[in-house]
Amino acid sequence: MCYWVPMPSHKLTKITLTIPTEQRNWLKLKEYEAAIRSYTKALELNSNETAALWDLGLLYYNDLNDYVSAASNFERQTKIDPANLEAWKVLGRSYHMQNQYDKAIASFDKILEIDPTNENALYWRGESIRQKESKKS
Repeated sequence: MCYWVPMPSHKLTKITLTIPTEQRNWLKLKEYEAAIRSYTKALELNSNETAALWDLGLLYYNDLNDYVSAASNFERQTKIDPANLEAWKVLGRSYHMQNQYDKAIASFDKILEIDPTNENALYWRGESIRQKESKKS
């Protein structure tokens, strides 16, 4: 499967996802445990498969509200692909949802190093600072 995606340089870049249809079918059917097993197996075969890390991280974040597991997947993904703004964004949001505001702020700062005008990162960085400050009072 190939997709054309906008990159920070505002050029379209072709990326290829090598995830078998099986995993995505499990997601469509909301068979989350089967999807997790399947993605985990794919990652055992290739631990640098960013598409599997992405899908598995989103499954944990969006479908299971398991922000610890989501963060773990996105931490791995950002180590493999440190320029992936979307992975940094969901990593930051995962930390934010765990009330780990310093880590969330650091994740949004990474985005802003690459794209200083990224509105999403600016918003969530500010929101994390606000939440952190409100916890102090």
